[in-house]
Amino acid sequence: MAPSLAADGDAVISWLRITATVTSVFQFLAGAQQCLLFWRKGTTGDASGLPFVAGALSCAIWTTYGVLREEPTIVLVNSLGLGLQASYILCFYLLAMPLVKTHVRQTLAAATTYTLLLLTLWHLDSADRKILLGWLASAASICFCSAPLVSVKTVVRRHSTEVLPFGFIVMTFGVTAQWWVFGALIGDPFVQYPNMVGCVLAVIQLSLFCCFPSSRKEANDLTEELL
Repeated sequence: MAPSLAADGDAVISWLRITATVTSVFQFLAGAQQCLLFWRKGTTGDASGLPFVAGALSCAIWTTYGVLREEPTIVLVNSLGLGLQASYILCFYLLAMPLVKTHVRQTLAAATTYTLLLLTLWHLDSADRKILLGWLASAASICFCSAPLVSVKTVVRRHSTEVLPFGFIVMTFGVTAQWWVFGALIGDPFVQYPNMVGCVLAVIQLSLFCCFPSSRKEANDLTEELL
């Protein structure tokens, strides 16, 4: 029975390596949809660039953690994600208004400083680096998943979820659910628990779409009907 259960667990892990990789890439590509919308409008409006910066930082840390853990799936997914997030940051910056650009530069400066601090960890032995990077990667993942929440104030004020990246949030839910299970199966709490939190945060963000319409026009029409 035990060998059979072990074989079944290995089969699930192998399957999750594939599905989690594919869905993670689609999650990263959801940012392209948001950037295309910005491009068509010619501006980023009130949207925040934090999700892209947080995503790039998260991918950079997870790539490093994957190398230390010798987990090629984590390295592959996050290397691709880092490249995509960097392109989204560039797009956002080019289309952002001056004040928003200032905020983006400040956030990028903080992220760069954070990354440089990571380089100072290499004097530690491998086990200590892995644990410390695991904690940092966990924190970065939670920031990445919760980044759209910075727009909640705008959602409530406008009674519209127009500024929230629906596709990104849906993909976040699917991806974090899979990595949550994957982390539990391989016995890595740094993969398991941050993704569990991320999955819950995605559900909270999706609930906003049930409470508010997806455009300002719909929100205004609804307000007029209520009045």
